[in-house]
Amino acid sequence: MTGKLAISRRAFLQGLAAAGTVAATEPIFAIEGHRLPTLYRDGVHDDGPALQAMIDGQKVVIDGKIVDFATEVWPISNARMLTRQTLQTNPTKRGSIVLKDCQITCDASFFLRWVDDGASDHRRTTPVLSMERCIVGNRGPGGGLIYQSLT
Repeated sequence: MTGKLAISRRAFLQGLAAAGTVAATEPIFAIEGHRLPTLYRDGVHDDGPALQAMIDGQKVVIDGKIVDFATEVWPISNARMLTRQTLQTNPTKRGSIVLKDCQITCDASFFLRWVDDGASDHRRTTPVLSMERCIVGNRGPGGGLIYQSLT
């Protein structure tokens, strides 16, 4: 045989089935040209990028679903979370996080950096972080919880 590939119909169909299975698990994480952060809530994996995206009003993967925090409020309850970064508010972005009965471990200097540019109308643009009955433990070098910064 010259220039032809010999493959049976069965092998071809099995290859298509296998490729479809692999492709079906990845697109949810690679939407819009970049990998969306995942909120694990297991206390082992770093939830910091997902929490920051939530504060910024961006899309996050939770339980295999894409949640757009620019338009949705998705309450998180009874979760164990870990963040290795200091979360930072941004007066020009508006996401909302509602945490209830959560345990958060922070491995950064501070858990949250509140940024105030002095000019923004905070009634409309300040991200909302609601924490009810939550425990935040800081194992980072600074050991702080929240600090405010003027830009």
